[in-house]
Order: sequence, then C-alpha cells, then structure tokens
Amino acid sequence: MTLDEADWNEAEPFKDVLTQVRDVLAADAAHAYRVRDFFRDAAPGAPRAFDLLNTLLAALSQRTSRERSEAVVEAALETLVYRGEVEKRIANVEDGAVAYYRIDTERTDTE
Repeated sequence: MTLDEADWNEAEPFKDVLTQVRDVLAADAAHAYRVRDFFRDAAPGAPRAFDLLNTLLAALSQRTSRERSEAVVEAALETLVYRGEVEKRIANVEDGAVAYYRIDTERTDTE
C-alpha cells in the first residue's frame, strides 16, 4: 500500500534508526554498549533510565523480530563507526569476543 500526500501528512514522523542509536550513545557517553544492550530496559549506571527496546521500535515504527531489530541496530552502529562518530572495540568476555560501541566524545565535543 502506498500513501498519498494527505495520508503522508497525517503519518507521524519518526527519527531514523541511526539517529536514535546515536542519541542513546550520546545520552550515556561514559558507557560502551553491545548490540544486545539496546534490547534491555536500562543500561547499568546510566544517568537516566530509558527503555531502549521501545525507543528502537518507535524508530522502526513496525513490529519486527528481535533478530531483525538487532541487525538493524548493528548496521546503524557500524555506519556510525564508519562515519567516525562512534568508536568500536572488541572485548573478550565470558561469551567470547563481543563488539562494544561508544560515542566518540572528542569528535562530538568539537562539532
């Protein structure tokens, strides 16, 4: 189904997933996140509690499987890494090697 101009104007605008992911990282710049961290209620030690899953579902504005949602979040994070806005590190933890991402505060402070 396509939308005509009137339906388009009535539809609620949403931020893209890339912006939503970046906003989450910027809100808690002191912590690094794994992809799976975006799918639990709150980050440990976060300055404010936020429901990451609901944020992302709102950004996607559709019901998707968790696996697909994780792929979308990972793609957004990797795009931010590519653009130099987010740092990526691989940490060896109990589950093996895991990618963690955090906002590049040096870059964002100078913009």
